[in-house]
Amino acid sequence: MAIELVVTDLDGTFWDADDEVHPRTRAAVDELERRGIPLLVATGRRRGSAAAPLGRADLCPPAVLLNGSLCLELGTGRRFHQQAFDTETAVALLDAWLEGGIEPVVYVDHPDIEVVVGDRPSTHPRHLAGMGPLAVFGDLHHTVATMPVLALAVIGCDEADLAAIATSVDGRVAEILVPSHGSYPGHNLHHWPLGLSKWDGVEAYCRLSGHDPSKVLAVGDSLNDLELLDRAAVSCAPTSAHPVALAAADQTVGPPETGGWADILDLL
Repeated sequence: MAIELVVTDLDGTFWDADDEVHPRTRAAVDELERRGIPLLVATGRRRGSAAAPLGRADLCPPAVLLNGSLCLELGTGRRFHQQAFDTETAVALLDAWLEGGIEPVVYVDHPDIEVVVGDRPSTHPRHLAGMGPLAVFGDLHHTVATMPVLALAVIGCDEADLAAIATSVDGRVAEILVPSHGSYPGHNLHHWPLGLSKWDGVEAYCRLSGHDPSKVLAVGDSLNDLELLDRAAVSCAPTSAHPVALAAADQTVGPPETGGWADILDLL
């Protein structure tokens, strides 16, 4: 079967802990282009934090962002999918986070804003520092009541505190609670609309581009990649991936710090 589309996660898959794309991986992307196989990014990141490291590697692919909540072409901004929380759920989620003693950052759908940060954010200071001009400080209660909310998250917090919040909203959201990426301490918790996954964005892109979703090769390393790995015709995980992702994958590739992503070329 000929693969028509390659879909890749970013953190822990396409680039290393410093968000750097290995030269071998970058060369493999060029080889995909030479073969006429497009690349689609599928990540939990927002547009700005995905686009900047990709731009340093001179890449600007279409992207499934925030685990499928927002999907667009990074170069033009043209959307091909969006799904936000309904207002009642967004308000209830924020209350659950705050009652658990954690103030999340709130990712919104707005032409000039990507993230709203409250007065006492719990996310790691380096996460805040890297948010850039599309992050603003504001009243989180007003935000969730008046704006389309795509996701809530923190990076680098205590695992037990985050687990308590996850338990309190169980069954109302899609979520991932994992150790922090790279040099961040602690754990990360992300919430996005229930029933939504990166695969929804893949299907939306296939409708836009005319590619066959049954002819996808996917690469991912974590719990938010499981449906992606399950639905792809060929699924790959780095050898450094979460054990559950490794179990879900058909094939393994090398870790990102060695350019292992390029191993997918042998599977096409």
